[in-house]
Amino acid sequence: MKNQKLDESEKKVLEHLVQLGYAEADIIHEPDGNTTPDFLINGEIAIEVRRLSQIDLKLKKGLEELTIPRVQSIEKILAKLGCPVKGESWFVHLNFTGRIKSMKTLRPKIKSVLEIFSKNPIRKNECIYLKEGLELEVLRSSEVHETMFIVGGYDCIRSGGWLLADMEAYIRYCVDEKSKKTAHVRNKYPHWWLALVDHVGYTLDDASRTTLKKQTIPREGFEKIILINPLDSTKGFEI
Repeated sequence: MKNQKLDESEKKVLEHLVQLGYAEADIIHEPDGNTTPDFLINGEIAIEVRRLSQIDLKLKKGLEELTIPRVQSIEKILAKLGCPVKGESWFVHLNFTGRIKSMKTLRPKIKSVLEIFSKNPIRKNECIYLKEGLELEVLRSSEVHETMFIVGGYDCIRSGGWLLADMEAYIRYCVDEKSKKTAHVRNKYPHWWLALVDHVGYTLDDASRTTLKKQTIPREGFEKIILINPLDSTKGFEI
C-alpha cells in the first residue's frame, strides 16, 4: 500500500480488509490521488469509506452542530489532563445520549473517569458511560499527540437508544451520497464496495443485525456494504 496518511476511519477499514485476508501490499490508498476511491484492492475492487453517524436527514447535516459549545468545553478539560502517558495518546469520541442538564456537574466527572483511565496500567479501547447523558468512546491513537486525550469526534444520539429504522435511514443516506460521488468513475473499476465505520449501531446484537440485513436497502451499484465496529476493526458484517 502507498505510504500515505490515513484518517481514523480509513485505518479501521484497512485493518478490517487485512483481517479479511487481503495482503496490505495489494491495497492502495487513494490510487487516483485525493479523490474517489479511498482504497483499491488488486486493481479491481474500489472501496469508498465513510463514518456512519447520526444525521439530521431533513437538514442533511450532523445534529452535533447543536452541541458545539459543550464539545468546546470538553476539549478544554482534555487539554488540561496532561501529556501522553507511556507514549500513548487516546481519542475520546463524545456520544451525547440524552439531555445534559448541567455541564458544571458533568465536567468534574469527565475529568475523574479519564484520570482513572490514564492511571490504569492496562489500557484498551472502551466505552465509559456517564449517567448525565454522555458516553465517552476512548480509542487508542496510532500516533502520539501533544496531550494524552484528544476529542476525536461527537454524535448526538436520540434518547431512548438506537433504532433499526434510524440505522436503515442513515445507511440509505450514505449510499446515496457515495453513489453520486463515484458516478463519474464507476466504469473505471469492475467492483465497488462501501465500508462504513459504524458509530451508531456497533452494539447491535445478532438478532438486530439479522433484522437489519433483511431490510431492502438500495445498493446503488455497491456490491458490498460493510459495517465495521470502531472499537474492534476485526468485527464487521455485510448488509
